[in-house]
Amino acid sequence: MVRACECRWTREQAKGPLAFLLAEKARHEKDIHEIEHCIERIRIHYNLREEEIEDAKYFSRLFAQY
Repeated sequence: MVRACECRWTREQAKGPLAFLLAEKARHEKDIHEIEHCIERIRIHYNLREEEIEDAKYFSRLFAQY
């Protein structure tokens, strides 16, 4: 896979990948906001303690590395 930031572009050509990357960033920020909201709703609904949240965070890091 080619990384857009490693390619050589003309000034005009660079606007295409730049627009795409900015759109991707905005989409991911929206996804992250929705995920954080969902996490908070689950925490409140199930009255999870901070210790339980930390355990879940630890497991999530293991899951993300796999």
